[in-house]
Amino acid sequence: MKNQKEIAMYIGLGMAIAIVLLFLTGRLRENYEASSEDELMQFLDEVEKEDNPDEDDKAPAAMGEDSDSDEDDE
Repeated sequence: MKNQKEIAMYIGLGMAIAIVLLFLTGRLRENYEASSEDELMQFLDEVEKEDNPDEDDKAPAAMGEDSDSDEDDE
């Protein structure tokens, strides 16, 4: 019974220390800026204009007789 009380005490102490540290580092405060709709639309336009270099790698694989299959060569 004494061990359970000690375990609970240490867990509670650890949680209290974690909360204090998070509060001191500013992780518990909400510091969000409200963005206007114009700013959001401008951001979306910038994202859409960016060239995505991975698009060329996503081409569909060749299918049918032109595929590089060695099964028919035997």
